Amino acid sequence: MSLTYSNSQSNTGVCTLTAPASNNVTWNLTSLDVSMAGPTVGPNAVLTIYDGAIGGTVLYRCFLNGPNQPGIPSGGSVGWTQKIILPTDANNHPGIQAITGNAMNIQVVGTGANVVCINARLLDGLP
Repeated sequence: MSLTYSNSQSNTGVCTLTAPASNNVTWNLTSLDVSMAGPTVGPNAVLTIYDGAIGGTVLYRCFLNGPNQPGIPSGGSVGWTQKIILPTDANNHPGIQAITGNAMNIQVVGTGANVVCINARLLDGLP
């Protein structure tokens, strides 16, 4: 089992991070942060984690915090980071697993003109 830190960045309103499909590999997402910088966020900014192709089986989905909310900076060049609280197993370990051999796609949509970064910690196996 090996550890992978992955990141992706975009300013198009859609940002995608992909852990590629590979035989006999089970992607286990153990940590996830989304960072945004810019003046606005779309009204429905959402993060979705897919097992396999985008548009396929949804493993997890949540709405993101926008600027100007309690505890969230107002945006601009400083930006803000949201730690995504992942589900936990019976031993309280956070993680989301794809089916063995499938890719895992993490996508943020609806962020307007903000620059968005997805930062993930993945294991290529189960804990």
